[in-house]
Parts: sequence; C-alpha cells; structure tokens
Amino acid sequence: MILEGLFYAGSSERWNLGWASPNYAGAFLASLIPLLWMLDVSSSRSNRLKVFLFLISLLTEAVAYFLLIKTYSRGAFVAFIVSALFTFLSMRAWRSRARSSKWGLRSVLVVGLLVLNNFEWARVNQPATIYYHSVEKPSINKEEPTPFFTSDRSIANRLELWLSGMRMTAAALYCGWGAGESGTAYMNWFQGTDDEKPYKTMVNSYLQILVEHGVLVFSVAAGAVLWV
Repeated sequence: MILEGLFYAGSSERWNLGWASPNYAGAFLASLIPLLWMLDVSSSRSNRLKVFLFLISLLTEAVAYFLLIKTYSRGAFVAFIVSALFTFLSMRAWRSRARSSKWGLRSVLVVGLLVLNNFEWARVNQPATIYYHSVEKPSINKEEPTPFFTSDRSIANRLELWLSGMRMTAAALYCGWGAGESGTAYMNWFQGTDDEKPYKTMVNSYLQILVEHGVLVFSVAAGAVLWV
C-alpha cells in the first residue's frame, strides 16, 4: 500500500527523492550503487589521473551512500550490504592490496555517514508520524501531524504475510489467485480476524508472482532472471 507524504524515522525525516515512498528511493539507490563499484580506474597509466579518477568515484559513491542513508530504508540498506559482500567476494578483492584498500575506505565512509546521520535501525514501539496536506479541505495548507502507527511491526508483519503467502501458494499451486488479487485474497482468507491492516500486494515481487500466477509461471520468470 503506497502512501504519499512526509515520512519520519523517529525524529528524522526520510527522503523519498521524488519517489512515492522512501523505500522506493532506497531500492533504486541500492540497485544503482553496485554499478559504481564496477568502475575500475586502475587501467589508467598516469598516476595523477588514477588519483583524480579515484577521488571522483569516491565522491560519487559518498553522495550515493548519503542519499541511501537519508531514506532510512532498512530493507534497502540490507540489500546494499548483501550486494557489497557479493561484489567483494566475486571480485576477489582481498587478493589485491589496492582493491582491498578501496573497500576499506568505503566501509569507513559508510560507517562515518551512518554515525553522522544518526541512522535509527530500531523503530519498534516508537510512534511514527506522517505529515500531510489536506485534500478534502484545500484551504488547509499547513502540515498537520497525525498518528500513523502506534508501533512499528514492519518486520513481523512481513513475516506473517510471507508465511501466509506460502500457504496461499500451496492452496492454488498451479493457477494462482489471479493477477492483482494477492492482497485481497490474503485479507479475505488468511489474515487474522483481529488484524485490520490493508494489503494490495505481498510486499515481495517474487512471492507476488508465485501467489498470483502459480508455480509454473514463477519457474519461467525465475529461470529467466537466473539466466540473465
């Protein structure tokens, strides 16, 4: 469920960078940053040019890290860490002193930015607030706080949803529940009676394909992704 407005992590405003939500912005940056790691300036013959290109690439990465951190998207940051580990291992960076030094600088840079921006990992049992402009009454232009969730159970909610998604898959293994129907089917048939949170999707693209279209379509889609 997409909510447009101002989002906060504790007392810190989350940047959405023009996207519908900060999580979208974080996902975009987490996908973009690994492309910066692919740039290798070591092939340059001039030492001065090497240093200059390295400083430019490091500055570009620093901006990208800063923007990622300002989204306060925990999922995007986990994806960033996983991709960093994968890239480090696939490049065998530990075999090269220059590359291992670069990764050391990146680590120091990320940790330093996290500390400077007071990155709040835990948002459990903290009231989250969303600020909005009134749509029903255009005359109200000021931003007004309204309670959004009394506590943040985003991780627990996802686990509940995803476990139910596996049960939904077992119930409609080959045909699925229909395109765009995963959220509605979950709320109607699998969501607890005391849980009133609305869902439009499975909050997981792979699981959504599996639930809505069945295991055969999912196998073809996953096979295509793995082939690429």
